[in-house]
Amino acid sequence: MPPLTVDHAEGLAAFRASVVAVADAVRDLPEPALFEPSRCAGWTRFDVVAHVLAGWEELLGGLARRTAGPATVDAASYWAAYAEAGSGDDPVLVLMDQRRWTDAHRRPSAAVARLLDVADRVLAASDALPDGHHGPDALG
Repeated sequence: MPPLTVDHAEGLAAFRASVVAVADAVRDLPEPALFEPSRCAGWTRFDVVAHVLAGWEELLGGLARRTAGPATVDAASYWAAYAEAGSGDDPVLVLMDQRRWTDAHRRPSAAVARLLDVADRVLAASDALPDGHHGPDALG
């Protein structure tokens, strides 16, 4: 398997661009628009906001932690481990799990405001990120 490493500056630029793009896409959406379907089958835009928010909050922990070496999993194998432990391949259970997570937010606008706050913190943490290996050493 080829190394799972990218140039620090290149990876950071791509990461920052993706965070900014997501934040910009939802920043001014009115609440009713967040209940419209997203491009993810069965998910509203609100579901996507809640999902990305959870991921970015988890990511903050990884940005703060150095590891001894390069990644040992890629995106596909990382998420496969969660599928085995969670809802697996049942799309209805996956949708219901996401719906419960989304419903934990009192209003769509509150989830967007929190997403924008976390985006700012993720960007600030990435600005201070030294070159090297970061993230959890193992799943779990």
